[in-house]
Amino acid sequence: MKSSLTTVQAAAVDSSLAVPVTGAEGAFTGTFAPTRFAALNGSLLAAGTLAGTLGGEALVEEVTIPVVEIGGSCPELRLAFGPAEVELFGASTRLEQTVLTVEGGPGLLGNLVCAVTHLRDSGSGLALVPDLLNQILARV
Repeated sequence: MKSSLTTVQAAAVDSSLAVPVTGAEGAFTGTFAPTRFAALNGSLLAAGTLAGTLGGEALVEEVTIPVVEIGGSCPELRLAFGPAEVELFGASTRLEQTVLTVEGGPGLLGNLVCAVTHLRDSGSGLALVPDLLNQILARV
């Protein structure tokens, strides 16, 4: 049985881009805050801080989660992370999918968000997307 995503208060990460995440069967609840993006073997990956509780124990771990979808339209960007298997306290834990929404607005941040959505629409591949996403992270 899959858990639905819920807003959680446990071990919040200090980031405006932190999104709530849960583990399968409710074993983990917390937040994921991306800190950098990279392309590897044709896949887009988000590395970041996962903070929350697992079995009543608080944890903060650096993890890498696949970005499985880039959506939205200028000036809004939506990134779907996971689902993903991560190692927490030495045990494999399945994280359910979660979605991060970035509102671009006017100015440089809006231009970067629009550039990512236009690259996605053009089908020009992944080459420039991680750099643009890392620039977005630096501005929020």
